[in-house]
Amino acid sequence: MKRTKFLALVLVAAIALMGAGYAWWTDTLVVDSTVNTGYLDVDFTSYSHEPSSEWVKVADHHIKALADDGEDYPNGSRDNVVLTINDMYPGSYVEQTVTLTNVGTMPVNLSQIDINSDADDDILGKMHITVNDFESTDFENGVASVELDSFWWGHNHWYWEECTSSCPKYDGGTDPDPDPDPDSKYYLEPGEKTDFVIRYELDETADDDITENKDLTFQLTIEATQYNYQEAQ
Repeated sequence: MKRTKFLALVLVAAIALMGAGYAWWTDTLVVDSTVNTGYLDVDFTSYSHEPSSEWVKVADHHIKALADDGEDYPNGSRDNVVLTINDMYPGSYVEQTVTLTNVGTMPVNLSQIDINSDADDDILGKMHITVNDFESTDFENGVASVELDSFWWGHNHWYWEECTSSCPKYDGGTDPDPDPDPDSKYYLEPGEKTDFVIRYELDETADDDITENKDLTFQLTIEATQYNYQEAQ
């Protein structure tokens, strides 16, 4: 009997040393879920230009595709339009028409236009930029920026109301003389598009030879934010 107990203790000790032991039976339930997120993407999809006279030449006009880091990338987002003008003279201009399309999955507000140029400061000091005939700006440190104030006709308002941070969708109604027209310019549903007309004009008071033998290159971008974006207060 004592021998049997001794052998049992030896067996238990051996099993313990082997790391074996009793365990509860367990089961794990795993639930795999997939959430498809939306994305914001606004691209330039077409462009054209119209010089003020036959003597003003457009040497280059194209859409530039960029990667997320801002470098050239043929398959990237079509976020920039490049325009190169030569033979400008005082009082001359080129009107550029660009089409912007919401190719993302969410509505967007268009909030700002930026035009960059590496032309000489004395030339840019005489250049004037006009957007859609009602917004104008001059260059400062190589950049001309135009903020696009959004307006909407709300069902609770019988007038055009300016929105400083975000705007709801234009929801109907008529106004005898809306200025500007928000229904097509600043709010884009997915798949919608709108045109902007940018006028690049050399002031008539500029020196006659200020642009002689010089190409002027401008790079246009338009900033878009999701429709319900609110700036931090």
